[in-house]
Amino acid sequence: MNFVWLPVKASLILILSSIIFIPYNGFLHIEPAYSNKQNQKIKFTLPAPPPGRAVGGRSRGGGRRGPCPDVETNLTALVPFTQKTVKLGQTEHVKENVWGLTNSLRPQFPFYVPFTNKYSFPTEFLLQDEESKKIIYQSAVKLPSKPGIISVSLPETVKPLEANKNYRWFFNIYCEPQKPIPSLRVEGVVRRVTLSGLNQKINAAEPRKQVELYATEGIWFDTLNTLARLRQQEPENKELVETWVSLLESIGLSDIAKQSLVE
Repeated sequence: MNFVWLPVKASLILILSSIIFIPYNGFLHIEPAYSNKQNQKIKFTLPAPPPGRAVGGRSRGGGRRGPCPDVETNLTALVPFTQKTVKLGQTEHVKENVWGLTNSLRPQFPFYVPFTNKYSFPTEFLLQDEESKKIIYQSAVKLPSKPGIISVSLPETVKPLEANKNYRWFFNIYCEPQKPIPSLRVEGVVRRVTLSGLNQKINAAEPRKQVELYATEGIWFDTLNTLARLRQQEPENKELVETWVSLLESIGLSDIAKQSLVE
């Protein structure tokens, strides 16, 4: 499988740059049954949500709104989430917390996009300082040539994420361009953490070992993106595919696990 870089048209609020499709690039313990070539099991540790008030968010684009086409699998953020059903009067509501950790200064954000570029739906990605509510990056995103998993990367012109600080991201699709409210939206929080003495160990490790180390530390974005790059390098490697599927299944995204990385 060969991946290409998809061009996008940037529209920034505070930073004029571009956005890139990057190829696929209390603790709750989840132990998927998969292993690397050394037959060592990889354990993904889903950390507790960031401190403070609930992060909230939305992992799925929800039901069809406006003229959006019917699709079997809707817009989805490939990010861990928890759900809790709460009752307000006689009505039950599902509240989500959608978050992930990163060790990267400029992480990549993975999404499953169900629409192709034959549609002219405006699509955008935004990153917001959670505390100040200041939009630090906003860009138009061009829809892919076929439905699949894409990755959105922050360009070098964006200031690196600060450690131990929450940032809220949004991925919006406007099926009715004349309306200011997105027809489909997913959102969540990313928090950058430092790994102290582990950084040197990770940097010295080969990529498969890096996946294992990131997963053990609960660093979701780096786990997934490192594994995606391995799949790009070895597209016929069934073991890598199985690892990818198991990782996504472990966070409740079984329907996304076998979707294609956009070519």
